[in-house]
Amino acid sequence: IINKYNNINKKDKYKFLNNSEKDNKKKEITSVKDIKKKGLTKRISTGMNTLNQLLGGEEKNYGIFPNSLVLIGGAPGIGKSTILTQVIDYVQEHQKKDDGSDFKCAYISAEENSTQVKNRADRLNCEQNWAFDSENNLFQIMTDFDDYDFLIIDSINTIFIEGAGVIGGVSQIKECTNVLMNWAKQ
Repeated sequence: IINKYNNINKKDKYKFLNNSEKDNKKKEITSVKDIKKKGLTKRISTGMNTLNQLLGGEEKNYGIFPNSLVLIGGAPGIGKSTILTQVIDYVQEHQKKDDGSDFKCAYISAEENSTQVKNRADRLNCEQNWAFDSENNLFQIMTDFDDYDFLIIDSINTIFIEGAGVIGGVSQIKECTNVLMNWAKQ
């Protein structure tokens, strides 16, 4: 395979790697010193000091970096959904955009129904001023929540992109994560 691969002309070689039918156009490359900071530069606090420090940052600016994707993992029943419910409630109630307006937050749970999420939020004494949906089609989520500032998707194992494999399968999880990562960076 290596010999055949090395004999492919340069253009076809990159098509093979890209696995794409489209012709890629060379884009302009930017020097790091020319990059302008845009949007939020202050990290988003989770309301939990230990979690903020784990997510990184500088002194008094710990937490989630804006326009990023954070994956929280752990065994079933360990408390991921509980922590995420507390995080979204804190962000909704305490975080402000640079212009002083509130964050628009949503909790998407494809595993649990609205009553389960509501019961947990009640048990945790959450303010609950955030939106909820139980959609599991990733492109529908992206369409419905494109104007939101902060999303929690619980869990990546239950989200799907049509044609990307079995829901919860490795290829499906990788594809959904990659799409979400690129979407978050916009």
